[in-house]
Amino acid sequence: MPESAPAAGPAPERPGAKIVVRHLHKVFRQGGRQVMALQDVSLAIPEGEFCVLIGPSGCGKSTLLRILAGLQRPTAGTVEIRPGDETRPLNAMVFQEQGVLPWMTVEQNVAFGLEMRKLPRADVRRRTERYLEKTGLLPFRHAYPKALSGGMKQRVSLARAFVTEPEILQVIADLVLQGKFLEVLLPKGVYASLRQLNVARRELKAKLSSGKNRLHAILDEFFPEFTDVFKDPLGMGAWWVLEHCPFPDDVLALPLEELTQGLGQASSKRLGRSRAEKLFETAWESIGVQEGLEGARMRLRSTLAELRVYKEQLAEVETAMERQLEATGVAEYLLSIPGIGMVLAASFLAETGDLSTYRNWRQLRNLAGLNVKQNSSGKHKGKTTITKRGRPGLREVLYQAAIGVAQHSPELRGLYHYWLSRPQNPLKPKAALVALGLKVLRVMFALATRKEYYDPAKVLGDVRKAQLRAA
Repeated sequence: MPESAPAAGPAPERPGAKIVVRHLHKVFRQGGRQVMALQDVSLAIPEGEFCVLIGPSGCGKSTLLRILAGLQRPTAGTVEIRPGDETRPLNAMVFQEQGVLPWMTVEQNVAFGLEMRKLPRADVRRRTERYLEKTGLLPFRHAYPKALSGGMKQRVSLARAFVTEPEILQVIADLVLQGKFLEVLLPKGVYASLRQLNVARRELKAKLSSGKNRLHAILDEFFPEFTDVFKDPLGMGAWWVLEHCPFPDDVLALPLEELTQGLGQASSKRLGRSRAEKLFETAWESIGVQEGLEGARMRLRSTLAELRVYKEQLAEVETAMERQLEATGVAEYLLSIPGIGMVLAASFLAETGDLSTYRNWRQLRNLAGLNVKQNSSGKHKGKTTITKRGRPGLREVLYQAAIGVAQHSPELRGLYHYWLSRPQNPLKPKAALVALGLKVLRVMFALATRKEYYDPAKVLGDVRKAQLRAA
């Protein structure tokens, strides 16, 4: 016998009903058993009515909507949807899962349904802009989904459904309950400037990383032992060598005294004769390629010039971020936290905007996509994970902040080690850093909104202190 779902009693059919469902049944077969998802469901929904299906997980809400949308067939019973305006699509559906197309911009995603119906371009543009504005996505019309938060992607799905102006709109809407829908917060004033500077900083960091990879590729081919002498090829001493004697033959052609003097001047006397001798010995024993050195020198000069420009621009951007951070009026409170520096605090505010616009720290947790979710259906309880439906940049900032405070704050470092070693449900190192990042988020929000300085005695409550002492 199939496992049965709660039965819905027959509903009287009302005159002028748009949707009529009569004695609907739906049975799913799983292995050797049958599961009754819908049992004798009858309802009538008049035209223009806003109808909400409410019930526990696994009771058949999504199944009923999928049948109404024509995506599944009922096992028994009938569904009648009476069409009205033949120029409009009959229905549209917004799913729980994000359905945006990653190779399309926000505008292209929203316009997709209209273009498939081959509407005139002017109509497509007009209707797309209208619903982009209604959903707060107009400023992001040219952005790709990878640059959007989880909530903004759901707004794209909603706009794409609304823009077709269907007779029936169906939404599987656990969006707010599970933290899958976020309010679009546009920063203003100093926070808008911080947001743009933070974007510029990320772009420059990416360019520096790309240039550094090219530098390593050149050295790996022509002087693979270089990093045995200089761990950081962008350090002052290494930079001088790359500009004056980058390859083994160049090093061997210089007198040892001249090499020693050059390294000393470039590194403010931190490097001297011992490093010069090690470089000379390494060059003598190098197995680097000897052919094509002139072309390699040109590649190297071009890469170094590019890296120099990026380093200078990055320093300018970070200086500007520090100025804007001071203008927020909360810099001194955030910087009082051990392990939180100027750039990290500025990046945090660039991602969040004005902290006074939030009611509590949980809104910031959701903005970062660090609220938890459980993939479950009916009696099945899945693994609990973070949603990641938020700003990835904010998650990265909080992760870096967790590393900083774990190194410089004794009380928070103790909390981190407690999570790693507690008797029940110990966390893995990465999960413990994520949890510590949430703790730092709460501290930063409290200090900035209350205008208070960091106090080690107040960071942990009495219960947590007792747990740490017992551990």
